[in-house]
Amino acid sequence: MIFLQALIIVTPFNHRKCPPVLNDHFMSAAGVQPITVLNQQLQGLNMTKPSAFDKKQIQSAVLGEKRSILDELHLPPEVASFIRNNSKTLIAVALCIVLMILGWTFYKNYTASRNDKAAAELVGAMQVTEEAGRILAIDRVVAEFPRTDASQWGRLELAHIDYQANNFESAALKYKAILDDLSSDSGLVPLVIYSLGQTYEQLQEFDSALQYYQTLSETPGFAGEGYLGMGRLYEEKKEPEKTREVYAKYLSLLNENAITNQNDKTRTIIEEKLATLKTGTGTEETE
Repeated sequence: MIFLQALIIVTPFNHRKCPPVLNDHFMSAAGVQPITVLNQQLQGLNMTKPSAFDKKQIQSAVLGEKRSILDELHLPPEVASFIRNNSKTLIAVALCIVLMILGWTFYKNYTASRNDKAAAELVGAMQVTEEAGRILAIDRVVAEFPRTDASQWGRLELAHIDYQANNFESAALKYKAILDDLSSDSGLVPLVIYSLGQTYEQLQEFDSALQYYQTLSETPGFAGEGYLGMGRLYEEKKEPEKTREVYAKYLSLLNENAITNQNDKTRTIIEEKLATLKTGTGTEETE
């Protein structure tokens, strides 16, 4: 029997050319498991134990445990748990913030573009030589671009046109409407107040004009114009004491700010007025 088994092992035997039944019978007689039994055992082994070279096994070994972004950030457990539990709310809030930023950026760009276009249109309107055509062009800019700086400057120019044409009542109404629409920190406020003082001075409404000049004298950078306006009006009203007071304030302002060159002529005139007032010769002379 032992000899037969050894013979089977060392002797070339093409079992593929023999019927399976003969192969199994012959191997059973030799005390060796039949080929069909061995095949079944191998197939069962393949079914129960996955191969180490299987694609899924390789991917699983390479990737390992799946980790989220929160895990990679190494956040405290409480923070990570809060984010996971409120993820939808947090995403909604983030989207709202992004939309607000985009909306604000679009609004700023739109406003800047609109202001640039309005300014260009106003420059073109101001270059119209014929007065009637210039007024129509400025009116169009004011109507087409409301709530822009160009619109305010256009309205101010229309008031100036009325003033230059001696339409003082119409100019005063336009100046007051502009002043009512301006914010207190607008750079146009002092200019409009000064224009109102001049307009009411032309209308001989001295008390109203004094109010605007008084306001102007309390505005940094425009106090000198305010004092000069008040001095003129007090001269008209024959009030020498108040005239001397505001003219003295004007000269003191020039000395404090070391203003000379462009105000030398005005300084000379005011000094002459003060000298005249001190001698008591009256206030008939005006600037």
